Amino acid sequence: MKILIGFIIITAGFYVSLDHLDQSITQFWDLIAFAMVVCGTLAVSIMTLPSLKIKHSLSIILRGVSGNHGLREDCIQNSLYLMQGNVPNGKAKRIDQKILVDGFELLRLGFSTDKIRDILMDRIEKYTDDSVTVGQWIRSLSKYPPAFGLAGTVLGLVHLMKGLSEGADPKETGLRMAVALIATFYGIVVANICVNPIGDRIMSNTKEDQNLAEISLNTILMISDRTNYVEAMEHMNNYVPNQYKKLSFDYGALEAS
Repeated sequence: MKILIGFIIITAGFYVSLDHLDQSITQFWDLIAFAMVVCGTLAVSIMTLPSLKIKHSLSIILRGVSGNHGLREDCIQNSLYLMQGNVPNGKAKRIDQKILVDGFELLRLGFSTDKIRDILMDRIEKYTDDSVTVGQWIRSLSKYPPAFGLAGTVLGLVHLMKGLSEGADPKETGLRMAVALIATFYGIVVANICVNPIGDRIMSNTKEDQNLAEISLNTILMISDRTNYVEAMEHMNNYVPNQYKKLSFDYGALEAS
């Protein structure tokens, strides 16, 4: 949602700029610029693709660009649900959900607390490493669109110089110069509005996913250590921002149980 809002805002800004300059959007379309920047960046992305399964990389990208609003509260509620003795059900999609499900299975199999910590920490680190790898790969791609845009501009300038040698008039010369510069414009837009923000978004969501996974890990460790529910609630409150209402629960129901 945040990325969509960002695109809407930048599109509105571009529209206002064009309107102020009394220009048409069609003036900014050029096949050579598109082919050089988009196809060139796509080619480099394939050549530098991380050594991960493509499906796994795509899932990390989709997770990275998706919103994370309310996920921490959902993670805490899932953790408390498990601490109340409820078995996790449904398919685990996020890393924090997978840690809860896997941790519950390790508890059921009778693994020690230390062994559970080691196993789950390894899984969190593996997920984080893969996500960081994809995020850094996306970030690294941001330096290529401007370079391909410059290459497209050079092609346009070659076309311009050829026209001058053939006696092109000032109007034709100005038009060819404008077309040549569109490739550089494409490169700047693709790098700074598409590629780089997505890479930054993946890195930011990776950090939050790691935090959520650690909440789930601590939940499993507290269950393994037989931590009482009241103490677990206070521990979970550490993950809730101060400006929000602290977690609460029915003490009467707890005493009755």
